[in-house]
Amino acid sequence: MRKCVSFCLCTLFLLGCYNSKNDSKSEVNSSSVDLSSILQAYEKNNRLCDVSYTDEVYQVLCPYDDCDTTNSIDIEIYDDKPFTLDLADYRTSKHPFLCQAEDIFNCCLIANGIWSNFEVWERFYDIDDKTIAKDISKIDVQCIKDEELRQASLIYRDGMSDLLSRAEEAIDEDITPYTLRESYIQTINDKWYKYYEDSDSFSNVITEKYDSISAFLDKSYNRYLNTTENERLGQMLNFLNTCNSFDEQCVLFCKWADSEDSSIEDMWIIAVGTRLMESKRYSPFLFKVWQIWRPLCQSMYFGLSRDSEIPNKLYNDYRARCYITCLQYIETHPNDILAMNCASVLAGQRNINRYGIYSLGNQSAIESLELLPNRYKKVFEDEEEQNDSTQSNK
Repeated sequence: MRKCVSFCLCTLFLLGCYNSKNDSKSEVNSSSVDLSSILQAYEKNNRLCDVSYTDEVYQVLCPYDDCDTTNSIDIEIYDDKPFTLDLADYRTSKHPFLCQAEDIFNCCLIANGIWSNFEVWERFYDIDDKTIAKDISKIDVQCIKDEELRQASLIYRDGMSDLLSRAEEAIDEDITPYTLRESYIQTINDKWYKYYEDSDSFSNVITEKYDSISAFLDKSYNRYLNTTENERLGQMLNFLNTCNSFDEQCVLFCKWADSEDSSIEDMWIIAVGTRLMESKRYSPFLFKVWQIWRPLCQSMYFGLSRDSEIPNKLYNDYRARCYITCLQYIETHPNDILAMNCASVLAGQRNINRYGIYSLGNQSAIESLELLPNRYKKVFEDEEEQNDSTQSNK
């Protein structure tokens, strides 16, 4: 076990590269995405009347190569590595947001990658401290072009490496992994929020816009809720495929995922979310699609345990796709504050952490609860009823 882990750790922080030049420009029109291949897969599977899926259908539902149902810790450590985002086209941009877009995203990747591996070290006691410390020190912070951010990245990297290499020695109690991370994130934030409105204003605007489109879609959504269980999925896929715009598809996707009984359709929800993110179309709700897709994917394919494989490399790859789509939209809409906020939310997302307020597993469970409250509404109502009944009997 130790030899396998050490081998994976040796390659842990040799940063890969996602090059935006390989992507065509995002489609800034509002046309909807063709989901007919997913609908056809559903219809074929429905005709077979089979609970299991054929290989052909499964490939449509799970198009990403990294989708592996194993719980190998070796794979998980390897997948927790960060990767640099190459946005060379924007480095010399005169736009204040675009010219910093590469540094901001890469700083967050470094912050998240180091923390994920700190959590691996914290969780799995049989991993050698000095091995992880050495691999953390291999991060090349030269990918950060801004001098202040590069220096902050260096301090964070070397500080974490030093702490882990001296884990069993007496160290300064004022310098902990938590204080180092907090200081680094504060430096990023100080650079970040200069060019667009505050997060509360963004939240209000995005909620108002979402509610407006949501109300328009209520007729279709209510038909989905009120139809028979055997017909619901097919009806929703048809509704999604005939939406008038990409904005409508994103909102309907979010409503669908948040409905009370949709958890049995998660494989299809994940597939639709994947297709929306891969479309290169922009919507101010694109970050919501990614946020919802990630914990559902984690739950469906990788698990909710603190010992589960957490393929943050996969999730960050799709986050980068959505981020680049936002940047390409900002290129042609340089005054769109909403798009800048959408991009910034994506850039600042943390990896799925192993530890947090949910004591029974990783934090994807909490993400699902926060993002999809209607799924759990009945559970909480039943629990409250049971508690009231217990109190009455006393």
